[in-house]
Amino acid sequence: MPLPTKVIEIKLDSDTREFTFQPTSAKVKLGQTVKWKSTDGPFVVQMKGAPSPFGNPTIKSGTQGPPYETSGDDAIGNSASPGQYHYAAAINKNGLEISSGCPDLEVS
Repeated sequence: MPLPTKVIEIKLDSDTREFTFQPTSAKVKLGQTVKWKSTDGPFVVQMKGAPSPFGNPTIKSGTQGPPYETSGDDAIGNSASPGQYHYAAAINKNGLEISSGCPDLEVS
């Protein structure tokens, strides 16, 4: 039976320009699909370091929205190493905002 898709929501506060992520800690399994989404604007998620648990370390949302979301075909590779992965996110909401303090993605 396939694993359920893990959804990570990215929010950008209009006043403080601070990012929040839900869930604050994402735990996923090898082969599980991860989908990022935001209602605040188109975005990019960039995995830090190498190798990425995904085939492509740069994951982009669509430009149609809200909500803006990834296609949902971003599965953790079965050959990825279990562990903690770090990423950065950028949202284009009346200008580009970048957060490098994103929570970890824990792969088991």
